[in-house]
Amino acid sequence: MSVEQRSLYGYPPPPSGQQRSIQDFVIICDIGRGAYGLVKKAKLKGTDEKPHGKEFIIKYIIKSRILADCWRRHRVLGPIPIEIHQSASNEAATAHPNLAQMLEFFEDHEFYYLVMPCFGKGQDLFDFVEGAPDGLDARHVRCICGQVADGLAYLHAHNIVHRDIKDENVILDGRGHAQIIDFGSAAHIKPGRLFDTFSGTLDYAAAEILQGEKYSGKEQDVWALGVVLYVLMCGECPFWNGEEAVAGLASGSRAALALEERCMMGNWVQQQQQNSDSSANADADLCDTDEWLTRRSPSRNGSDDGQADGGGKLIDAADLIHRCLCIEKEDRPTAAQVCTHRFLAGDKGWRGPRGWEHLQVS
Repeated sequence: MSVEQRSLYGYPPPPSGQQRSIQDFVIICDIGRGAYGLVKKAKLKGTDEKPHGKEFIIKYIIKSRILADCWRRHRVLGPIPIEIHQSASNEAATAHPNLAQMLEFFEDHEFYYLVMPCFGKGQDLFDFVEGAPDGLDARHVRCICGQVADGLAYLHAHNIVHRDIKDENVILDGRGHAQIIDFGSAAHIKPGRLFDTFSGTLDYAAAEILQGEKYSGKEQDVWALGVVLYVLMCGECPFWNGEEAVAGLASGSRAALALEERCMMGNWVQQQQQNSDSSANADADLCDTDEWLTRRSPSRNGSDDGQADGGGKLIDAADLIHRCLCIEKEDRPTAAQVCTHRFLAGDKGWRGPRGWEHLQVS
């Protein structure tokens, strides 16, 4: 990221000829801790040794815990983690609004430090969905899912897989804008390369991974996106254990019945016209107002068809979830194809098993 870009976030360059270190910051508070590091909120020190300016997020990556397939050689910096490489090389994260930005990185003998801007209120989807145990309004689901899918498609186009997509790794800024965070498990992919280790979250692991198969990465990311979409729609994870996940959304299963109740039953067809008339104006600025965070649809009564913003119906959401959580990985859509599904793209989008193959867009 250039000096000009950093200045937009209120992040000044270090004094001429000097390298920044963790000693240049005042830690405000701890935010989180994981297997590969910890996250803190901080401010830069002024000449008086007191905190000054804007708050930033600093991620501490424990060098000794970085997986072997998460490294990549940089032409100047040598071997560094993918999480840093993608920004240092301007490959992906610095160019997409739905991927977390890196302002600077530095290191010592124990940690890599990633400095990132604060993203609004920084609430993750896990906490957000906790406030809507019956699932979110379809318009909000579409707003969030579309951004996550777009960011994921951009990563895949740059041959990077995230490998830990989950609700806790998507943050919201309070206005409906979403960013994918935590690239600690990210890896660069090459044709024919398969991974034999999985460092993500088991609740989001695809069926083939739970069965011990090697995997290419992109299909796993799409499966995890399907789990996120299910959580947003239904308020809970689709699979409560590995056996359920391996079976997928089998007909008559608990997960499939819950999805059917949420998306395919009720009186949403009859109420479609009155909903679109009454809510078109209210939700026109869905992603541009703080009010969207507090608006909720009635729980599980089918009244939030959600077509007023130009997207598809609830039944289209169910279709997209089924496609992403398909047991046969080759039948899952790509992240780019998810972006053109009818639930996100409206009537011109595709729907059904491998429906993208027959998509006609004028």
